[in-house]
Amino acid sequence: MKTLLFICIAFMLVFINGCKKDGTVYVAQYLDIAYNDNLGNDLLDPSNSNGFSSENIQLYTLVNNVKTEVYHPNLTYAHSFMIYKNDSLKLYFLRVFLEDNTTFLQLNQNITDTITCTIDKSNGNSIIRKVWYNGDIKWEFGKVAPCITIKK
Repeated sequence: MKTLLFICIAFMLVFINGCKKDGTVYVAQYLDIAYNDNLGNDLLDPSNSNGFSSENIQLYTLVNNVKTEVYHPNLTYAHSFMIYKNDSLKLYFLRVFLEDNTTFLQLNQNITDTITCTIDKSNGNSIIRKVWYNGDIKWEFGKVAPCITIKK
């Protein structure tokens, strides 16, 4: 019985030590964007033939001053974005996971927008403070969730 108790305690200690966190806090590492046309039609709704399709959307950042496609094959959202429906608002949103100060958002072959943000990376934290969309400030830290609507 003592051996079993010893094994259980040893296992719990190994498990607890293996779960230590590095102290990094990630807050609002994304931007949710709803797109509407001039008539108010949801441009992310898959039933809208004039809308934006996830198959055509691509993100780019600058790596050594070279525009480079964002691709992380080991992540759930390898291209650092997802489209989801907010059932309570009855709207689709494009969630862009922001990791650099400047992100180029290619919505289709003809439209590429620029998302610029300030990211505070201090004291082991990574917090987005401000977000600009095509040069216009759209969100600041302290406001409700990072969510904007863009007319196209």
